[in-house]
Amino acid sequence: MITVEMSDDIRKYENKSWGPFTTRQAVCIGLGVLVAGVIALLIPVDTGNKITIGLILMIPFFLCGFVKLDGAYFETIAINMLYLYVLTPRKRKNIQKNTFAEEYKELLKREEQIKISKMDAATKTKYMATHGPKKKITYSSREEFKVYR
Repeated sequence: MITVEMSDDIRKYENKSWGPFTTRQAVCIGLGVLVAGVIALLIPVDTGNKITIGLILMIPFFLCGFVKLDGAYFETIAINMLYLYVLTPRKRKNIQKNTFAEEYKELLKREEQIKISKMDAATKTKYMATHGPKKKITYSSREEFKVYR
């Protein structure tokens, strides 16, 4: 059986402009070195710490140049994650009032009042016994038996 080696998919090919790097990668490396160099010159610490801080500051630039997940570059993924987890968290800090629910409760109260006003006295007493305001239960007046204080 004859086997033929197929070349890579042409859509995955990226044009190399400066040595082994694409234009995007070269620009990201240049920006990372520039930012890390300027910050390292401005920080008044010893040389070992300057190098460490510079390397840490270069990491996001290198990620933007080299990391590509499912066709999306790192900065797109980072912005989407920032939006998803920081700007729109699952648990909201402020609670919005549901005006529809409040109006609906008011409407039900008005309908019940109209219904009660149309009843005769005997039916009204039976209705209020089952649907009227609930009585408060007093368990004990002694302080040691009170559960909630």
